[in-house]
Amino acid sequence: MDGMIFPSVPQGHKSLNFALHPNFVKKHLRLEKVFEFIYEKSTGSIMNLHLMKVVEIHDERLKWRESTIIDSEDFKEGVIIID
Repeated sequence: MDGMIFPSVPQGHKSLNFALHPNFVKKHLRLEKVFEFIYEKSTGSIMNLHLMKVVEIHDERLKWRESTIIDSEDFKEGVIIID
């Protein structure tokens, strides 16, 4: 089995968790972006987040740097809606 999907118990079965076998991850996935953000508050299903840092990936090494305005195009700063 390459992976499985199962309901999130802490979320009252309203969201899903994914578990993937490490061999499947190595063969089929690649890490493109990593973000560090500060969680500010939640209002209902809306989370307010502030983008802080981004990882640059070079030769399988990760290096943290401060975020720029260009990074916010990939990470829409401010609000994420969770259904």
